Amino acid sequence: MYKIRQRIRYSETDSTGKLSMQGLLRIFQDCSYMHAEDRGRGVEFQAETHCAWFLLSWCIRLFEPPTLSEYVTVETYFYYMHGSIARKWMSMKNDEGKEIAHADTIWGYVDTERDVPVDCPPNLWSSEDFAELPENAKSESRKIKVSDKSQNTVTEKLPEFAIYPYLIDTNRHANNVRFTELAMRLADCEVGCRSLRAEFLRQAFLDSTVFPCVYQSNDKKIVSMNNSKGRPFAVFEFTKTPD
Repeated sequence: MYKIRQRIRYSETDSTGKLSMQGLLRIFQDCSYMHAEDRGRGVEFQAETHCAWFLLSWCIRLFEPPTLSEYVTVETYFYYMHGSIARKWMSMKNDEGKEIAHADTIWGYVDTERDVPVDCPPNLWSSEDFAELPENAKSESRKIKVSDKSQNTVTEKLPEFAIYPYLIDTNRHANNVRFTELAMRLADCEVGCRSLRAEFLRQAFLDSTVFPCVYQSNDKKIVSMNNSKGRPFAVFEFTKTPD
């Protein structure tokens, strides 16, 4: 298990002074990267081996947002790994040890030169990087159902846009957090979001054209970021707290 203790930064809070979902996304992403970096599996390792872990999906819950300057502990570990697929659990706890947020994530190990999944080499990670899921946790499905024919569902097709440089990360495709934040804005879920799921199905590169569609059903909003053929680069599902 890998742990980081930190304070909630001003840039990670919303207008109420509490941690936003956007701030939580960035904290979880940074923790996962630092885990890899501190184990010698960061950017330099990826450049040498031409292999990297790509995020395939995440399911994030924010239960009790911590306040500005509050200390929290973020931890992460693998609980499943086979072939090219790994499942990783992330958790945020306050100083009393109470879990206030968690994330269930799925990753694929990819040969970046051939852009194909490959088996993760044995002993790439040590036993300290693995643990069992908490007793009250369950691994969740990453499949998000999208349909414009569902009852009580409203579909809105938004103007297309091209992937711009700010969205691109060191893997040369749209950064998962930034892409998610953009989807939150399109869904009008930037404030008060407490639960999100995401599937990352295809890589969106610089200047890729995206055709977003928004679906609303009951208390959820779904954003499908599609290519010109209607196939999604990524699909997002957001749930807000009641007003």
